[in-house]
Amino acid sequence: MGFIMKTLTRQDILAYIRTNDPSYEIDGNTIHAPKAFMINSVILWCMKMLKTNKIQSNEMDFYLQSLSAFMRDEANLSWDDQDNLVIS
Repeated sequence: MGFIMKTLTRQDILAYIRTNDPSYEIDGNTIHAPKAFMINSVILWCMKMLKTNKIQSNEMDFYLQSLSAFMRDEANLSWDDQDNLVIS
């Protein structure tokens, strides 16, 4: 998951989702990616927090592990009213 430290493009995030999210599937010409919005928003939030020094790079493991747990249905992720990431 070292990709988070470089400048990401939308294509990078989509490639990450394709290879890591078990709920991602292609059915004919339809893509089912029910977790893609949350995964994308968490990755972008993490990048913003890093750039503004609100978290340090050594804190990223926690968020990436939480994101992996979310993809495996072992954790829930949501946003509160103050745009804080809630992990449960």
